[in-house]
Amino acid sequence: MRHPLLISLAAGIVAFAAANSAESALIAARGGNPRLAEWTSEVVLSCAFVAATYLWLRVRSLRGALSALERSRIEMEQELRLASALQRHLLKTPGAAPSPVAWHALLQPARRVGGDFYDVLDLPDGSVLILAADVSGKGIPAALALASALPALRQIARGGSDLPSMACALSRAIYDENGGAPYMTAILCVVDPAMATLRYVNAGHPAGRLAGPGGLVRLESTGPPLGLLPDGRWEASSVDTRAFALGLLVTDGVVEALEARGDPDVILDGLAARFSSGTPEAACTAVMQRVLRTGPSPLAPPDDRTVVAFIPGGRRV
Repeated sequence: MRHPLLISLAAGIVAFAAANSAESALIAARGGNPRLAEWTSEVVLSCAFVAATYLWLRVRSLRGALSALERSRIEMEQELRLASALQRHLLKTPGAAPSPVAWHALLQPARRVGGDFYDVLDLPDGSVLILAADVSGKGIPAALALASALPALRQIARGGSDLPSMACALSRAIYDENGGAPYMTAILCVVDPAMATLRYVNAGHPAGRLAGPGGLVRLESTGPPLGLLPDGRWEASSVDTRAFALGLLVTDGVVEALEARGDPDVILDGLAARFSSGTPEAACTAVMQRVLRTGPSPLAPPDDRTVVAFIPGGRRV
């Protein structure tokens, strides 16, 4: 407070001296008439009072505006906390419920809420649907689209495990809701441990991986993103899982982050091969640690990052 007080006093002294000098000069110019000085002082005093009143009203107005902004900020923070809690509630917790397929997932949103998600569903025929997806955009708009897409997916999956039909139905639901924006990239894998097969549809999503003694297979794109087109079509591909010990799915936030270290496909291939004999938890942790070590990508803004790992042959005993 000392410096503002000294500045205020100095400004007052300067203003007083300037006013006296101006008043003396005006009197001298008008032949020394003292009534002119009185009139001038009254005008100056009135102007000063008007200025002080205006500034006081402006300060009150700004204080009220700041209070309103603070209330808006608090309300927004509460809404973001609620949206974040809702998003966490929608996502499956690894290990919370037994499944024929061992799996693990890690998700790191770029903001409080985001558009990445994953899901693991036991299907009526005994197979398991494993999904990693990314809604276009970020923040609350992407989270809202996610909140409608995830229940739609679960409802559609109850009707059977035919992946092209599932992708078409989900894409139509997203398109009818949003008209093509936002859309969603996704990779859907149906693992059948009894038949030792994995069928997948990749809707414009980064390639998944299967790694193990049989080498490495990339699960490349088989169609456009879901919800982008009104009549999109997808093909399903099938892989014999007996030669593979680990499945790895990521979203494009992981790929973009790894670009700072080289070719992200080569890096992910190496990580999948290296941890193919380990647990899904170890594989997820290794991928996310590699992403965190790279720091933010200079080629793209921060994005949500998700990694899902699973054992395609079922649970190891």
